[in-house]
Amino acid sequence: MPETSTNPSDPTNEYSCWMPRQRKSATIARHDLRRFLAGLPGGERFTEVGELLLTELVTNAVHHARVPRDRLIKLRFLLADDRLRIEVHDASAIRPVLREPSSADECGRGLWLVDQLAAEWGADPRPDAIGKLVWCIVTPTDSDAPPLDLPPIRGTSCDNNSSVVVEIEGITCPATFGRLPDALAAVWDSLRVLPLGAVQYDAFGHVLSGPGAVDRAARVIRREGGLSLSIAMNGRAHLVSVRPL
Repeated sequence: MPETSTNPSDPTNEYSCWMPRQRKSATIARHDLRRFLAGLPGGERFTEVGELLLTELVTNAVHHARVPRDRLIKLRFLLADDRLRIEVHDASAIRPVLREPSSADECGRGLWLVDQLAAEWGADPRPDAIGKLVWCIVTPTDSDAPPLDLPPIRGTSCDNNSSVVVEIEGITCPATFGRLPDALAAVWDSLRVLPLGAVQYDAFGHVLSGPGAVDRAARVIRREGGLSLSIAMNGRAHLVSVRPL
């Protein structure tokens, strides 16, 4: 069968397709979402965050659903009322559980990203088949709008010119940078030479170097007191941290 077996819906603001559970499915899914949004007025405002969250949901369905390898996954996109709904269906009835990953966790950080960046998300039984569907709601990003000035929860301030300390636990020593963009670029340069695999490269490339990455990281640091991610390598997890000086 072809890599994707599409069944476009009517009206044109809805799309669904089936695809195999394999490592390259996240890449194929992103291409499908990009084409879908490109054909809709204002669709580009949902692309950046939508692709990142879709990557995480498809990755979970590929790697963590306890079902035979020949079971397919289904994608569904719906853009209505200035909200993008992304659904990923799989044949496993086990729902994902959100937790705050520690440095010992080898997975779970992707769902944390979904919780941080989606307007809403959840998991429900499939209404017409076995398994579940995991969904998220993406609201538009206006590249011309100023960054959101979110109030700090822990008294932390952060912007492009803030000094931060970065560290990849167990791999690099703490290093100080005078500007947040330089810090994120350094972290990405370090991650790119590690044997992480294509899925992690794609996800962290979006988070650390994609459009809007610096403003997004600054908002998370202001809200959470720091930016923490984890990478899985050689059977263990390493915490990546960016924290104010």
